[in-house]
Amino acid sequence: MEVPRSIAQAASARIRQATEERQRVLKATASGRPLDAEPNQARKVRRIQAATGVGSREAAPRLRPRPPYTAAGPGLGHAGARHAG
Repeated sequence: MEVPRSIAQAASARIRQATEERQRVLKATASGRPLDAEPNQARKVRRIQAATGVGSREAAPRLRPRPPYTAAGPGLGHAGARHAG
């Protein structure tokens, strides 16, 4: 039995979308920031609220990007070099 073209196209589109979602989740998880996989800001805020018990006013600022962390520590500049003197 042949599947109607519209159903086959819809199924292919959903598979593509699911693949993209999984790639985004894997990338975010590998970077140590799994919440970055969620594209919906409101859902992110609700997740932070649920996990921390804070209100939306306190949760929203936690979504702002943080400075990158290096092996030498945060905020130490390139390769952790410090200025002498």
